[in-house]
Amino acid sequence: MATAGILGTIACFRYELAIVTSNDENDASSILWGCITLSLLISIIIFTSFYILSKENYIHQDSIHLNVFHHSIFISLIAALMSIGSTLQYWNTRHKLFFHNSIALVASSSITVAVQLLWALKISPTADGLLLGSVCGLLAAILFRLGAILFTNKSPILSWEVINHILDRMKENSRFLKYSTPYALFGVVRDRATILVMEIYLPMQIVGLYALAYRVMNFPVTLVSNAIRPVFFQACSSQGVKAIEPQLNRIMKWLVILAMPCVVFYFYFADEIFMLFFGSKWQGAGNIGKILIFPMVTFLLVNWMDRIMDVLGEQRLTLLLETIFSSLSLLGLLVGFLLGLGLIRALIIQCSILVLYNITYLIIAFDRAGYDRRRPFKLMPLAFVITIITTLVIEII
Repeated sequence: MATAGILGTIACFRYELAIVTSNDENDASSILWGCITLSLLISIIIFTSFYILSKENYIHQDSIHLNVFHHSIFISLIAALMSIGSTLQYWNTRHKLFFHNSIALVASSSITVAVQLLWALKISPTADGLLLGSVCGLLAAILFRLGAILFTNKSPILSWEVINHILDRMKENSRFLKYSTPYALFGVVRDRATILVMEIYLPMQIVGLYALAYRVMNFPVTLVSNAIRPVFFQACSSQGVKAIEPQLNRIMKWLVILAMPCVVFYFYFADEIFMLFFGSKWQGAGNIGKILIFPMVTFLLVNWMDRIMDVLGEQRLTLLLETIFSSLSLLGLLVGFLLGLGLIRALIIQCSILVLYNITYLIIAFDRAGYDRRRPFKLMPLAFVITIITTLVIEII
């Protein structure tokens, strides 16, 4: 699933983003059909590559009795469904079908879990049920998005002219291939590499605590970003980046107002929160989360803002920032362990670099968009006041 997830993210080489930024409906349709074609071709290449590598014993398989053919099919199928689903999602985003995209995501998650549970309870509690559930969930999302397209009469244009111009439209938007693809890949690899570095220096139990803390801290950021990003992306593309500055400032203000009380509450009751929801064995993840919450709060303000850079054609700059700061964050973590500083201090080094990255990204994005760069820093007094008030309320109670 981890392998398929990475490959599915980049199977279209991020050309699906160009569906939203295209000014012409014919051009957007050409890119959509091109993305679907790429998804199918890449899935065939993935299947062939994994099957050959496994048959030649380049992939270790004996310890888990891996069925080479079986798993090669699942990896390629999941990657194809992920990329096709993402393509249709951005087509719906282009046409403001946000509600329909939300329904598709809810249906996908529900069907995934339902199939996995039914397989485990009625047939066999094996990995086959987990994989089949994922496939069914992704397929359901595709069907719901297709249904939304047909129901709203927003179908992509299918004509000889559109098909004939697929390569031309791909060449025009090659910046997504050159910069957005490695950017997405680097972001995924950074998270995986952090775990790999920790596995070298820490017991697996501690690594598990970190992994859980990271997922819990990242959950609200992902939730908010997934809610804001498609609407924000569509508005940037249709209205222009400069026109949405007032809305952007309001979004950031409300994120600060809503986030700061949660941050203070977490610092007071971190251990109790993890013990309540996950049990006493996971209580130690609370202290790790206190370090992770700082880059997560700043990430909350910028994660959904990357679409500004896509609309402005600044993918090269975005990739450069991601490469530099992600490398520095991993290097900082590694140096911390090499100096014998332990998990918390090494994590403080890495998280400090990530906070600096998020602030730098915010300043640069505002500068390139022509916004008032002082505006984000004007939110600091508001954040401070909310923090003091929340602290006093908790202390009094």
